[in-house]
Amino acid sequence: MNPSLRWWALTLVVAAEFVVFLDIAIVNVALPTMRTDLDLGAGEVSLVVDSYQVIFGGLLLVGGRIADFFGRKRVFLLGFAIFTAASLGAGLATSGALLIASRAVQGLGAALLVPATTALIVAVFQDERERSRAFGIWGAMRAGGASSGAALGGLITQALGWEWVFLINVPIGIAVLLAGPALLPHLDADPGARPGFVGALLGTGGLLVLSAAFVEAPSAGWTAPLTLGLTAGGVVLLVLFTALQARSSNKLVPGRVLTRTVVATTTVSLLYGASHIPLFLLLSFYLQNSLRYEPLLAGAAMLPVGLVVMASSATLVPRLMSRFGARSTLLTGLGLLAVALLVLARAPHDGGSYFVDVLPAGVVAAAGLSCCFSGVTVPAVESVADQDTGIASGLVNSAQRIGSGLGVAVLLPLPAAGFNPQTPALVGAAVFAALGALVAMAAIPPKQTGISEVRQAESAR
Repeated sequence: MNPSLRWWALTLVVAAEFVVFLDIAIVNVALPTMRTDLDLGAGEVSLVVDSYQVIFGGLLLVGGRIADFFGRKRVFLLGFAIFTAASLGAGLATSGALLIASRAVQGLGAALLVPATTALIVAVFQDERERSRAFGIWGAMRAGGASSGAALGGLITQALGWEWVFLINVPIGIAVLLAGPALLPHLDADPGARPGFVGALLGTGGLLVLSAAFVEAPSAGWTAPLTLGLTAGGVVLLVLFTALQARSSNKLVPGRVLTRTVVATTTVSLLYGASHIPLFLLLSFYLQNSLRYEPLLAGAAMLPVGLVVMASSATLVPRLMSRFGARSTLLTGLGLLAVALLVLARAPHDGGSYFVDVLPAGVVAAAGLSCCFSGVTVPAVESVADQDTGIASGLVNSAQRIGSGLGVAVLLPLPAAGFNPQTPALVGAAVFAALGALVAMAAIPPKQTGISEVRQAESAR
């Protein structure tokens, strides 16, 4: 592929990742205005957020297999077309039902395109140094979208109206869809990647139901009948899925994909998700409840974290990846994240200072997050054959989404103990990050000299 076209192809991929992860948080500040304009009930307000998260997280696994079966370029463009159309529908919605339905369809589009993006990057960038740089940029935009959503949501809502938190995706989507067919590489589909219908239904259904349980737990209560019922239903579906997979010749997750590295990175991704998503929620609570910031100012106060994540992902992370490998980069990130969480846990409830108690720890957390975004994905996709990169990416991303819901459900209800009401939750998030580091240290291989050596090492076990 022409060297200049490679970077244009990366631009399209990271633009898609940016808006997908931006949409996780961008609606939060706009929710009060949406509620007033569309006369939303409390349950509908929750579904505006949850319908996207649940569908996105629950369908990532099958989205990865679909990408492998039909071809990553084709599924990437299809997923972004669905996401863009649904963004237009959400921006033009005149009722809560239309808005919630559009958000669910956005989640479907995101679940299709996200697993395909890593496969496209691996295919486009064969040189190890260039690939490290590409994954650094990819991680920067992904992290930037996730961490800047609150600030951008407040600015867009105040300047243009809540509709534009969705409509802003449309011109980006049109540009990517027009340029994508010419700039993105064609990757052969794998006919053997077709999952069995029953297995796909059970596996996806289990993840959807379990994701819904974790999303509902903070508001309904961890021991509420709804939460317990959804959790039990999700576990039962996943047990049935596992039993069927053991006997099926047409698996949603083929045994060859479950290398030691993929299993380890999936586990680390779940623990990482459980630590970093609660970080942003807890920061928002601290800024608004303890420092008495208005929502718009709280969003702006979190913007430096997103900017540091983007800057370090594009500059520092590629150098670390090239010199020390993804495992060491991931361990560095998880260590920095754990330290930052513990420092934030010591912030005083009253009389705290943003520049003393929040910003320094936020910068350390941002550096850690930038290392984790790429470090947790690269080992998995580099340890499998080309035709399985979509499902490997889907596993890692799905685990992170489920971990995010698990972290929120487990940590936020913890009783306050000490001078900062968020202390127990922040310490718990640090424990999740530390556990992730232990798993990575024990089970992810150290730096290899190239992708072929990684795969050889895996196949030799």
